[in-house]
Amino acid sequence: MEEIVMGLELSKIYFIWAVRFQGGDNTALLGGFSKRFKERGLMAQRWVPQAKILGHSSIGGFVSHCGWNSTLEGIINGVPIIAMLMKNDQPFNAKVVTELGVGIKVPRENGKLKSEEIARIINEVIEQEEGKY
Repeated sequence: MEEIVMGLELSKIYFIWAVRFQGGDNTALLGGFSKRFKERGLMAQRWVPQAKILGHSSIGGFVSHCGWNSTLEGIINGVPIIAMLMKNDQPFNAKVVTELGVGIKVPRENGKLKSEEIARIINEVIEQEEGKY
């Protein structure tokens, strides 16, 4: 989580981040993340209407774990996917996303996400031509 937080900070983008924690409010766990980014980000700790959000014209990219429903919603809405997969079907779905050219997989170093790579990929997708399809 810390690498994702730092990656979002480094990217300087506006964002909505839906985070669901087991057992309630864990804002303190993220070091006051929601307070630090209140001017350019929204952290929702509950369900959000993901498909509706992805359908909005101002959405330039979608950081996703690449679960099948999320992958389909990103593709259907034409939103480039920033793939940060975890387990199960997600590695296969991320491979599909990258092979179709509708997203970019965030590489891991020794199995771990790195904030600099997260920020680089987010900015590549949001600001560059490579992020459009």
